[in-house]
Amino acid sequence: METATQALQAATDAAWSSGNAQLALANATAYMTAFGHVTLAWLWLEIALKAHAGMAAADAGQQAFLQGKLDCARYFYAYELPLVQAWLAPVMAGEALFVELGGSGF
Repeated sequence: METATQALQAATDAAWSSGNAQLALANATAYMTAFGHVTLAWLWLEIALKAHAGMAAADAGQQAFLQGKLDCARYFYAYELPLVQAWLAPVMAGEALFVELGGSGF
């Protein structure tokens, strides 16, 4: 989570470092996808902390439910959160493909 948050901050800084709003926004879809995943990681962290805290006082049925929450959080952190780096790569690189294509490329 910390690594993803730092990468998001670095990408934000990189995107706006040129002072060119069109270039900064050229990779907005990738940026927003990454931002959304970092937000979801934060939510899963909150859920996992509450599930972990509730395990000791829970009955068997509740423990199974809480364990499911912990497993979902583990999945998200293992499989989804690492994708943030890939989504931020074109933002960090200042990829200008969508600016260069303009409307005629579609």
